[in-house]
Amino acid sequence: MGVNVGITGLQATDNPAPGIGVIRCLKHPDGWDGKIIGLAYDVYDTGIYDTGLLDHTFLIPYPNQGSKQVLERLLYIHSQVRIDVIIPN
Repeated sequence: MGVNVGITGLQATDNPAPGIGVIRCLKHPDGWDGKIIGLAYDVYDTGIYDTGLLDHTFLIPYPNQGSKQVLERLLYIHSQVRIDVIIPN
């Protein structure tokens, strides 16, 4: 059973967030058998549209909306797709 990783920072514009690079590093070694779950703050996070990069994608609230809202959403996502580790970017 592989490790499922949730990753934020999926904006890949002129000033990219590091999430896409982190995902590519995780997927690089042969034998990766976990899932990559994209945790996007906005539908305009361009990384969520990169075919083959993510196994699952979910929208999450911006952190400034409150820790309770973020935690509730993460718990919901975890009920749909197991998340073992979250890498915030």
